[in-house]
Amino acid sequence: ALQAASMFGHLDIVKLLVAVGHADVDAEDIFGRMPLLVASSAGQVEVAEALLAFGADVNKTSRIDWRRSALSAAALIADVEMVTLLLKNMASVFYVGSEESYLFAACRRGGTEIAEKIIDAAGACKSEFVGIQYDSDSPLHQTIREGNVELARILIDDYGANVCAGLRLSPFHVACSNGDVQCMKLLLEKQLEPFAAVDYKSRLPVNNDIGLRIGEASPLLLACLSGSIDAVKLLLSMHADVHARDVNGETALHAAAFAESRSIVEMLVEA
Repeated sequence: ALQAASMFGHLDIVKLLVAVGHADVDAEDIFGRMPLLVASSAGQVEVAEALLAFGADVNKTSRIDWRRSALSAAALIADVEMVTLLLKNMASVFYVGSEESYLFAACRRGGTEIAEKIIDAAGACKSEFVGIQYDSDSPLHQTIREGNVELARILIDDYGANVCAGLRLSPFHVACSNGDVQCMKLLLEKQLEPFAAVDYKSRLPVNNDIGLRIGEASPLLLACLSGSIDAVKLLLSMHADVHARDVNGETALHAAAFAESRSIVEMLVEA
């Protein structure tokens, strides 16, 4: 009952169940979720505030559902007000669930303000976020995937090249795959070598939205697949190798033809 009231924001019933009915504020439902986690997932800030006042454990995690806490749930729905409340009540930013960190969750949802709050709360220990990955991605990968240039700049300034070291696909490849010129320019500006080199190849296979599976792809090949003329122009202006081949022997020209981009094909033929 407490979880149901928390989910739908029935504040009076929540208070009644706890104060009069002596309901356990940290009790789990059949899905292993606590009332605070449910309230956080639903964006019910007033309910969460009441549960915390009644002594709910701000850092307790669910037994299932990726062992989520109230903070990770709030980060996932990009609820700034909820995140602020939880951090004010000493929510830890360092818990890492079975899949992702809180910073990663914020970046996955494009939450610049939330990511900044989490980094600030980490203080001098923020380096612990480096290397935290989900499916071989990092917070920077997710930020580039969301096209959030502002947050990408913050992460690079805070962590430098370490934020993307050792991963199978560089953030620059992600930006090229999206045809995101602004993110490409930022990564080139920050000189995250070799991860932003125009001819640096991905080290493992890359899956693309159009169904082509490739390996050791160059940024130019990925930009051609994206169909972004501006992204291709940028790479060609930096003398990207138009003849570079992936593991299947495919070149950027093959990719442009596959994507049915006549303009890009003409650019490559003339390069």
